[in-house]
Amino acid sequence: MRDELEKSRHNQITSIPSTFSIIPEQQPPSIDINFISQKQYQDIKDKLEQRINDLHLKENECVTLKAKVDTYESKEKDLQHYISILKESILIKDQQVNMIQSEVEFLYFI
Repeated sequence: MRDELEKSRHNQITSIPSTFSIIPEQQPPSIDINFISQKQYQDIKDKLEQRINDLHLKENECVTLKAKVDTYESKEKDLQHYISILKESILIKDQQVNMIQSEVEFLYFI
């Protein structure tokens, strides 16, 4: 009798439609692969978006640095011009000193 009960249970279990007999661990591999592929796709997409954001930040940083370089180059040009004006001023002062010295020497000999 016990054997008959076990056979009956076994027949009932095997007669359950296949959609109900699949448990999550035993799903067909294509569903798992699709899930993994979608997860991988989302991970790659997230990484790509992060890289794009990083790229935009770097581009902004480059624009800022370019502006700084332009500013410093302009400042350097202005300073070079100022230096050349100072050099000319020194040359003119030297000439004036030489002229005054020659006048003093001339007056000294008189």
